[in-house]
Amino acid sequence: MSYDPGIGIAYSQSVAQSHSYGAQVIAHWLPVETLDLFATASYNRNVFDADLPTLPGASQAVRAAAIVTGGQLPNVPIWLASGGARWSLGQLVIVPVFRFVGSRYGDTARTRPVPGYVVADLDFELEHPTP
Repeated sequence: MSYDPGIGIAYSQSVAQSHSYGAQVIAHWLPVETLDLFATASYNRNVFDADLPTLPGASQAVRAAAIVTGGQLPNVPIWLASGGARWSLGQLVIVPVFRFVGSRYGDTARTRPVPGYVVADLDFELEHPTP
């Protein structure tokens, strides 16, 4: 833990060495003038380059949890995706969007799995006619 006397707060600081790479694909399709479909998917690898340092005298459990080389960083999902539409019905526009966040681990020891989830949003807009 580090402390900044200038602002009077303590904060965590990472000592990990890591690298990341990934790819994203985006698709857009306008099958008819009133319907706009879109989707995106991404693959994200954020991995530790080296095991975490431990203090001399650390317990076996702490040393075991510090062996992370090649593992995904905590709270970083490998897969993300979203998709939706923009459907115009006269002046009314309906925009459903779905977002997927893949599973991941909440800790470096990979003992606290965090399940993936989907979020759905529904937006209604009223377009004003242009003069």
